[in-house]
Amino acid sequence: MELTLPELNRNCFSTLDHSSDNSESSGSLNYSFALIDCKNSKNEQLYGAISVRNWINSGNNDYLEENLGDLRKCLMQKIFELNCHSTSHIPNPAVTKLYESLVCLYFKTPKLWSHPLRWVTEVLIHADSLYASTSNLSISDEEIQHCLTNSTFSKQIKGNILHLLSLISEEFTTAQLTHSVKCIIKESILSDEILVRNILKQFITDVNQEEICSLAIHTSAIWMSNFVTNNCHSSVVSYLDIVHMIYNSMQYSENLYLTGINALINIYESDGVGLNSDRDAGFLLDFHVSELTKFKCTLQHLVELHSINLQNGVQWKEFKGYEALNKTVLLLSILSEKQMDYLIHRLSNSCINTTNQSIHELFDMFLLTFSLSGHYPYDENISDVALQIWLNIHEASISTTAYTVGNVHDEDARLSEDTIKRIHMEFSQRAFIKSHYPKDLNQYHTTWNQEDRDRWLKFRQEISNCFLSMFRYLNLHDWFLQATNQLQSTIYNCTNEELLANWQESEALLFILSSISEHVIYENESGIIPLFNFAQLISNIIMNFIIKLQQSITYFIHSNIVVHLQQPHLFLLCHTILLCIENYSPIILSMDSLSEIDLIQFILNSLLSTCITVENDQNDLMELCHISLRVLQIILKSKLSSSNLLVDMITNTLENFLNQTKPIDQTSNNLISYCIGMLLRLSKEENKEHTISSFQNILYIRLETFRLLCTTATTQDFSDLPQSAISVCSQFTCKQNEVNRKSYFIAILLNSFIQTFRGFVSIEQLIDNGLVNERIITILSKLLCYLKESLTEVMFSNLPEYFMQYHKLLRVSLHIFTYLLKNPIDDVIVTMVKESINCIYFTFDNILNKYNKLDDVILKSIQCYIEWLLNDQYKNMNEYLSLLQLATNLFSNIFDKINILLINQVQLIGDNNDILFGKCIGYTKEERINHPISPILMSFIAQSITEEIEISSRFVRQFVNFKFHVKKENQQKQTIFNLLNDTHRSFKLFLSLAFSGISVPEWSTVESCIQLACDLLTIFTHENKTINPLVILDDQLLFEINVCLLLILSKGIPPPQRLIVKYAELYCSLAKLFPYKQFVLLSFITGNIHTINQEYKLKLIQIPHCNSLIEIITDCLCYTSLAERARFVTIVTKPFVSLHKVTSSITTFMRLLSPPPQKLEKL
Repeated sequence: MELTLPELNRNCFSTLDHSSDNSESSGSLNYSFALIDCKNSKNEQLYGAISVRNWINSGNNDYLEENLGDLRKCLMQKIFELNCHSTSHIPNPAVTKLYESLVCLYFKTPKLWSHPLRWVTEVLIHADSLYASTSNLSISDEEIQHCLTNSTFSKQIKGNILHLLSLISEEFTTAQLTHSVKCIIKESILSDEILVRNILKQFITDVNQEEICSLAIHTSAIWMSNFVTNNCHSSVVSYLDIVHMIYNSMQYSENLYLTGINALINIYESDGVGLNSDRDAGFLLDFHVSELTKFKCTLQHLVELHSINLQNGVQWKEFKGYEALNKTVLLLSILSEKQMDYLIHRLSNSCINTTNQSIHELFDMFLLTFSLSGHYPYDENISDVALQIWLNIHEASISTTAYTVGNVHDEDARLSEDTIKRIHMEFSQRAFIKSHYPKDLNQYHTTWNQEDRDRWLKFRQEISNCFLSMFRYLNLHDWFLQATNQLQSTIYNCTNEELLANWQESEALLFILSSISEHVIYENESGIIPLFNFAQLISNIIMNFIIKLQQSITYFIHSNIVVHLQQPHLFLLCHTILLCIENYSPIILSMDSLSEIDLIQFILNSLLSTCITVENDQNDLMELCHISLRVLQIILKSKLSSSNLLVDMITNTLENFLNQTKPIDQTSNNLISYCIGMLLRLSKEENKEHTISSFQNILYIRLETFRLLCTTATTQDFSDLPQSAISVCSQFTCKQNEVNRKSYFIAILLNSFIQTFRGFVSIEQLIDNGLVNERIITILSKLLCYLKESLTEVMFSNLPEYFMQYHKLLRVSLHIFTYLLKNPIDDVIVTMVKESINCIYFTFDNILNKYNKLDDVILKSIQCYIEWLLNDQYKNMNEYLSLLQLATNLFSNIFDKINILLINQVQLIGDNNDILFGKCIGYTKEERINHPISPILMSFIAQSITEEIEISSRFVRQFVNFKFHVKKENQQKQTIFNLLNDTHRSFKLFLSLAFSGISVPEWSTVESCIQLACDLLTIFTHENKTINPLVILDDQLLFEINVCLLLILSKGIPPPQRLIVKYAELYCSLAKLFPYKQFVLLSFITGNIHTINQEYKLKLIQIPHCNSLIEIITDCLCYTSLAERARFVTIVTKPFVSLHKVTSSITTFMRLLSPPPQKLEKL
């Protein structure tokens, strides 16, 4: 039937309240309503509707309640007016905004609405109900349903009703409402729940009007997600018939199938109907399983259709069922993620109780998701979701009691285990297929974009992790043994051509065997015989594969490179085999039947094959190069390195590789350099001349290039360098956007030398090789000399980036020095070591003098160097004392810089500028320049130097606890204080540093400084008997430390718990050192002066700035009573109270220091 509207006139808004307070606001509203006119453009109508929505949203609630009836009337009039000029069942944007306005009005005045959904439905059905009383519900549910079932009833009105229901559900979720208002709204909405259910049922079953049916399904999902109480069984069951209708409607068309799937995804994700209730019976979950498995054939058809399309060259995004397949797999994934534990339980029970066979159909659907043809993500992009489903099944299989490994006592349990194992074996087989590389690698490199290739490699790695987990936890050894036997059969029974023709399967099998190596090797070391045999079998397969491929690989390297270019899969095969060698090396290298020559030749040929330039395979070549060099390092660390023949083979190959013209990436360069160092250390009398001659030229040319870059000013293109140096730089890849190429190549060359030295020291066995040692120390000493010149003689405002490598070089250099000094061969080498040690010292000394900032990188390097100096390196006493002098000089230099840092910062505070909480403390100039500096004073200026304070405190703390031996008979261990000229002055400086950072807002700085303070107090208490703590820690300093701590606890942001513990440690350290003095000082500061004798009280009053600081503390403690303060003081000043009790006392006292809630409100 057609609905007619009353004539709208210009005065239709005249009933709105126009009182003086609201006249301007209501005028704006009238103007907005006037814009919503059919005579105006759609943009004007939309603007007017948005303005009405904003006006209601920001309107005064009292005004809205007073004018509720008129506002509702105006909104519905405009909705009908705009609907009369539209035939669509979907409201236009202006109507949508008007409905949003109506919902917003309802949410702001919920108490005045009785059955809001019924009222709107009646208004939409009968236009004349606009003027009916809202409290007089004149239409029954039966009449409403009869009207909606009328075949001539307007599709537009149906769409409006459904749209409103969706809007209410969505707005209810997103609106900023208080809990009480939300409860009122939900209660009033649910008062019309029966009406809503009837409307939804009626519209969903009307599949002849597909648009309305689709909209009703969508609305039902949103409604159930927001208003169905999941923990209420009756509420959930009452909606089951609607969910059943959704499942049923999905059979009628592709559009309804997609709409239904989207609705179910919404329901599942929100733990909707049946997914979070009545777990014991499992009825509601079984209902979903039963309904969902009816679409198994649909899923199977989509999978088959995709396969046909792929054969016909149809791209994934062009596939007609693309969205349906994606959404179906997503739905299954959500179900598996939320309910897999219970599904596995049901699957186990179904083996015994055959009445629930739908669960088997569901797991078949899970398997179907992993059965798509083609390769992820180019040919399809849902296998990653399918893999996640398998992982969900895997996790549930481990946790369920139905799945027991090796502990089956009855036939039913064995049947359950076999059923679940079968599922995993099916998934394993599909994962194996999905891990195959594309057969056409040219397409993989040219047609696939980089993102697709990265996603594929990530997906393959996830498959690898999954296989390892399956092998480790689910007792699927049978499948892996079967796969291993299959690979063994392929190797033995296929010719070389056949083996390479089916390279995908062989490579995938090797990849899977490599993925489980971690567990195989680990368990093998534990002595499990079956796994040992399995590991031996795998190792034999790898070696046989190598021998089989050796002929092909040698052929294309030496004879015909074109053949190799046409077979890029050889790169991948070699890479995977080398990965297996790397992972199974403990077993392969211990095999009695190992063919050492075949193994080394394969590795070296694989490395040499990366020398060629192939446009599309550069990443594969790079990875192959890296894995080849890593395996070479494993070989050189094994017993095979004792063979001079193998060492010579590796030396010759690396020499040839380095002489190629193709640039080397940084990782490859580092790996090669490491191998060179190992080869130099391993070279024996018979082959040392060969090894040195092979690498000497390369190393010395690089060293000369390094010298030129470090000590001369060069242009960015290096055109002023000799050709030899330019050639060296051209060997390395460099980013096109590299700003400072000189610094970049210095870092590259420096790192290559560091790796060479690391390789040299990585060989543990002692080899008497004086010639090699001399070459190594020569290169190292020159390197250190060039770096010294670069860092100290070339001007720089900031440390160059390559200094970051200096610490690494220093560590390995000191390792080499130790080795050469402990095993001196001749005086020349020892002299060069001494010169290098002094060179390092002068480098640090000059850097400290030139570079003003205390940098973490500098101090960490100096710390490493000093620790080495303090250890007993020389057998000669005089020489050792010379090392101690170097350490002393560096300490003195650093401590001077710390002193300058603190003094300069304190001097920034002028006279009468030390104002704390509105009070001028009045520190004198002498107090500002003498150590230990007041922690109160430092609290003014420490925030601007927190980084330097933290770095310095960490450095000092490292050495105040460091102990070393001096070579004298019966000499006890010494500390750095034995090296310093003025121990008292040093202690005072360290105390200034420690207490300068305890009140800054950076917690890491506070923690470091408190730790240093505690260490110093501990030294005073236990270890240093030559220093009187009373001389350094006088009453004024202790007084200010305690004042500062109380200010920290009472002001600012409360520190985290770990820092409260640190403050407790500081209180404990002070209490152990000065138990009575701490009690007196804290009692005096907190106002409990009755516990102090008169003589001591007079002494405390004489402390400078006492009165000003006491006034500040009194204000901070105003919310605590004297008894609460006394309790705190008693606990934190006892020397033997537990740290936990002190921490608890501080926490309680901090809470008492805060103003009570009523005070906070006033503040």
